[in-house]
Amino acid sequence: MKLHNSFALLVAILLCNYSVFAKYDEVDRKAREVRGKDLVETHKRLTEIGHDQEMIVRAFFTWMTDNIRYDVAEFENPQPDYEKQEAQQVFRNKKGVCEGYSNLFKAFCDLSSIPCFVVAGHCREFGRYVPEGHAWNTVNIKGEWRLIDVTWGAGVLNESGKYVKSFNDTYFFTEPSVFIEDHYAFDPAWQLLHFPVKLADYRKPNWKYQPDSKGQKFMYADTIANWLEMDTVNKTIVEASRILGFNPGERKVKESVEVDLFNMASNLIYHGSLQLMQHSEKDQTTDLSSVKAQLKFANQCILLLGIPSPHLRKNVEEMKAAIIEYSKFADEK
Repeated sequence: MKLHNSFALLVAILLCNYSVFAKYDEVDRKAREVRGKDLVETHKRLTEIGHDQEMIVRAFFTWMTDNIRYDVAEFENPQPDYEKQEAQQVFRNKKGVCEGYSNLFKAFCDLSSIPCFVVAGHCREFGRYVPEGHAWNTVNIKGEWRLIDVTWGAGVLNESGKYVKSFNDTYFFTEPSVFIEDHYAFDPAWQLLHFPVKLADYRKPNWKYQPDSKGQKFMYADTIANWLEMDTVNKTIVEASRILGFNPGERKVKESVEVDLFNMASNLIYHGSLQLMQHSEKDQTTDLSSVKAQLKFANQCILLLGIPSPHLRKNVEEMKAAIIEYSKFADEK
């Protein structure tokens, strides 16, 4: 995702080295002094700064804004290397794009057992919708989900495309009704709004967030709580269904869940076929209900994919054939 330019740069520079939340000043100062040989050691030293989860998360945020630079070359790369955005790689290289920032922040939170997720979506800049992918984080502190964008808190790209480091904590624990002004989550649950916004509305030139007080409230907290109780397979399917159902027919939205659905289907088919192979080799007559369940879930993923992107179509067709074949074999047993 392209970062702010001229006007946002001016605002960010004015805010540089000045915390809008005075209570974090001491944590910010100590976080900037932390040095660690690896991710785990750095995490340990950062957690020693804060006396509660809120302060620990703040230490993660500030350390990252001070130590991770935006990878302009990778952002402009027509064939990006997604492995570079893995948490360990971002920590080692001290640079990344929005996905890398978000993955590293989540890795820090995971080590502290602080609930955290990477959120995918689009943005608006200077009141204009920008249909480029962006990623940020949501984190649960004291039972409340909060929004954080470390990428936009670390610096900006100026008009010549040069990265300018500039601390800005406007995007730390931003109120959802404010965050939505320039961050659109594809998953309505992660908008953290009782009246989530449709993408068709968000794209309009003069759009401003105005809650539909006459509409039915979306109980996002309950939705998230129920979702968290699910296993990984159901989480993937339910989240994808929620995203696709909220903005049906939106190509960019569909692309945001395709890879997760495809990978989940691939894993389910692989493990199901492996179990069938072991079953056949041992000539067992045991119940194959778990295999059938895996193939059923794989088929649900494929159905949600609908008409997949061209680069996935051949593989998806092979998946469909495999499911039919393995299902017949499982039924015969």
